[in-house]
Amino acid sequence: MGYTLYGVSADTPGAHQALMEAESLGFDLLSDQQLSYYLEAGIIAGTDTGVKRGVVVYDSEGEEIFKEVTDDPAAALLDYLNI
Repeated sequence: MGYTLYGVSADTPGAHQALMEAESLGFDLLSDQQLSYYLEAGIIAGTDTGVKRGVVVYDSEGEEIFKEVTDDPAAALLDYLNI
């Protein structure tokens, strides 16, 4: 199963760059300061701006095939991928 992994948060691009360098992350972080993706993906709703974590998996056609809002998105993803 081929895949591309991205992290998304409301942090600034500068904060993401610093984290990627400090933690030697093997994936890119995307900035969503307006929370557009969070709303569209259903991770938050309406004016809910509390910290939420989740994982969303899309197939090669861009269709959502898995979503879980969880405190441990890495574990949820590994479980989904059966790793």
